[in-house]
Parts: sequence; structure tokens; C-alpha cells
Amino acid sequence: GSMRRWMLMAIALMLVTSPLWAWGSRGHHIINGGAIEALPEPLHSFFERQRGEMVTHAIDPDIWAEHKVMTPPYTHFIDLEYYDEPPFANIPRDYDAAVAKYGADKMAKWGTLPWEIQKRQAALTQAFREERWDDVIREATWLGHYIADSTMPLHTTKDYQGKEAGCVVLQTRGDNRTAHQRIESGLLEHYTRVYGQVRGKPEQVRHVDVTAEIWKDLAATHELVPPSLGADIECSKQDPTLGKGFYSCLEDRIGAPIQGQIAHAEELLASAWLTAWEDAGRPAPPSRAVWVNWPDISAASPRTVHHTAGSPALAAFIPIIAAVLFVALRAGRRRA
Repeated sequence: GSMRRWMLMAIALMLVTSPLWAWGSRGHHIINGGAIEALPEPLHSFFERQRGEMVTHAIDPDIWAEHKVMTPPYTHFIDLEYYDEPPFANIPRDYDAAVAKYGADKMAKWGTLPWEIQKRQAALTQAFREERWDDVIREATWLGHYIADSTMPLHTTKDYQGKEAGCVVLQTRGDNRTAHQRIESGLLEHYTRVYGQVRGKPEQVRHVDVTAEIWKDLAATHELVPPSLGADIECSKQDPTLGKGFYSCLEDRIGAPIQGQIAHAEELLASAWLTAWEDAGRPAPPSRAVWVNWPDISAASPRTVHHTAGSPALAAFIPIIAAVLFVALRAGRRRA
């Protein structure tokens, strides 16, 4: 009856509007959360109080890219092969110097991820320096997204779908469509518990030269491209349905290095946060949670960005509410 229709509408609305179902979100949630755990005091306590928001909003930049607002999609990757040959030492670390060498149009095609990270690191440092604590939370959260992107092998290559290597590319949409989606998203979804427990080592968190670290890491991450695509090809031969057998094979082949990348991303992100705070003169963080306004990207009008108060508590409860409604709907069906 009307109750059942209401439940279906509520579930559909949440699935459409909630970023928690966004593609490839799990890795970003894990990395932002793990980086908070790896932080020393006093940053640990300050960020821990904002954990719900910092995990939930880790995927905001993907939503911006989807709706073409805030920042362009090419800030999420870098196709290193177009810029240089390994170890990529000839790429200018300074953005303006890179533009002078390659041209902004080419860079918009090839990706600008490392320079985006530099820009966001500077913005976070400035927010710390000026003690704009709500901006600190926002900038730290979004920096986490881009640092996570930099440690994912297929965000560093022109063959990000695996087409050139000979990977299966499905015509239908969905999590299994390309090697990129299978490795970045599918693997983590099939082994949720394993990847959810991956943690960086707090003793690795230190003051770093973020620019130097990112470029060194990009070269190391890029070395994982051939084994990642090779594993995808071999495992798709073992299980052409790309089902449980495929993912079991993939976990056996590249699970360890992918888990290593996630742990390293947590260490690098925590180090970047710590570095920004130290470079800003170590200002004392507030002793209580701060109120943060998060941009709300409306799917109905993707070219407008509305600012609303973020509600991490509500966001955390959305999947629970959906599950309760689903169970209630099933029960209603049985009674009918």
C-alpha cells in the first residue's frame, strides 16, 4: 500500500543522493580514517573528533568531478608516460614551469594530480597558520582524497582501463567494467574486512617534503601498473565471469602490494597533515569539535554549489536507515 510506496521512494532517494554509494569510495574512506589513527597528538584528538565528517567527505572530489564543479576531473590522475620516461625525473615539480614546458592544454589531458596535491598542501598550511579550524578540517579531508589517488597504480598511467595491455573491458556499466574499477573498487568490496583493517604505521608519520615524497611515490606506484594489469588478465582467464574466483585470484596476485599502497597512503597523508601544522608554527587546535560547512553538490543542478551545514551523524546513519527500510519492506511483502 502507501507505506510500501513511501519506503521504496525513501530508499531510492537515498541511493541517488547519498555519496556513500559513490564509485570507488571505500578506499578513500579507509585511507582518511587510517591516517587519523596514525597521527600524533595534539592533531590526533582534534581530527578524531571530526572523524565522521573527514571519512564521509573523503569522496567529495569524486562527486565534484562527476558533476563538473569545484575542480576538474584531470586533477585526480597523471598519465606519466605522456610527460616523461621512468623515473620521470625531467617533469618540472613547479606547476608554472610544467605549463611552460608542456602547455596547459596538454596537461589538462594528461592529468595534474601532483600539482593539485601541492596546491592543497599549501592551502592546508595557510588554514593552520590563520587558525581557520573549519577550513583545516575541509582542506585536510580533501587533501586526503588526492593523496589516496596518487597511491593507486592506475591513476598514474595512460592505460588506466587496461585496454592496451589486453584486459577485459565490458560494454555494460558497473563495478566490473574495467581493470581500473576491478582493482580500485571491486577488490576492496570483495575483501571489505581485509582492506578495512589495513593501517599505516604511526612511527612512519613525520615532517616531510610533500612535493618530493609525492613525486618519488608516483614513480614507485607506476611500477605496479604492469603487475596489476597482468594479474587482471590472468585472473580473468581463470574466471571469465569476473566473479568470486576472479577476485580470489586477484587478491592472491596483487593483494599484498595494494594493501601496502593503502597503508603507505595513510602514512603519507598523516605526514602531510603533520607537516602543514608544523610549517604553520604548531598552533594549538581547539579542544572541542568545530562546526564545518560542507559544499552540497545537488544532482538536480550540477552546476550550482550550495553551502549547507554538514551532518556527519546523519550521513553515518543513512546506510542503517536504508537497511531498516529494506527489512521492513521485505516483512511487509511476507505479510501481504
